[in-house]
Amino acid sequence: MVNNNSSIPGGSIAGAAGSGSNAAGSGSQSTPPSGAIPATVMPKYGFRDEVTTLVDAIEKKIPGGPTFVVAGQSITKQGIEDLLNGILALFEDVDSGAQALKQKRLALEAALPGAHQFVVNLKAVLVGLFGKGNPVLESFGIAPKPRKLTTEQKLARKEKAKLTREQRGTGGKRQLALKKFTGQIVVQTAVAPSGTPIEGLAPPAAGGDTGASSSTPSQK
Repeated sequence: MVNNNSSIPGGSIAGAAGSGSNAAGSGSQSTPPSGAIPATVMPKYGFRDEVTTLVDAIEKKIPGGPTFVVAGQSITKQGIEDLLNGILALFEDVDSGAQALKQKRLALEAALPGAHQFVVNLKAVLVGLFGKGNPVLESFGIAPKPRKLTTEQKLARKEKAKLTREQRGTGGKRQLALKKFTGQIVVQTAVAPSGTPIEGLAPPAAGGDTGASSSTPSQK
C-alpha cells in the first residue's frame, strides 16, 4: 500500500507476488482521464472502480518511472498504467456497443409499423397478380384462405357428424341428460340388539330406540 502523503523516488520497487502473471502493455491505448469513470451503462463500482482508483493513485502518488516486480515479473510504471488503462478501454468499448445497440433497437421499433403495413400492401398486390387461391402464393408465405362450403356441403358435414355420434354411442348434452338414472335409492341403517353399538357408530342414548330403523327412501 502506498502512503498518500509520501513520495517514492525512482528506482526498483519489489511488489508482492500475486496469483498469475501480468506483462507490461505495449503501446498506448485510448484511455479516459485519470480517476474518471465514464457515466455509461457499465457499472461504476466493483472491479472497474478498483482499476480506476489504482490508475489515479499510481499517476499522482508515484513520481518518476520506477520499476515494479509483480508476480515475479518486472514492469515499469508506464507499463502498469498502459495495462490498467487497456482494461478500462475494454469497459468503454462495451459501453459504446451497448449504446449503439440501444440506438439500433430504437430505430428498428420506429421502422416496424411502416414495414408491417408495406408487407400487407405488397401481399395484396401479389394476390391480385396471381389470383386468389393460386398455389404459387404459398411460395411468398401467403396461405390460401379457407374454402367456403356450399349449403349442400354444410348439410352433408352435419349429417356425417350425427351418424358418427350414433355409431360411437355418444350424443349431445340433451341425449346424455336422458341417460341419467331416475330410479329410487333405498338406504338402510341398523343398530345391533341389546344396545351393542355397531363398529364405527356411537352407542345409542339411554332409553332410546334400539330397534332397526325403517327404510328411508330417497329420490335423486
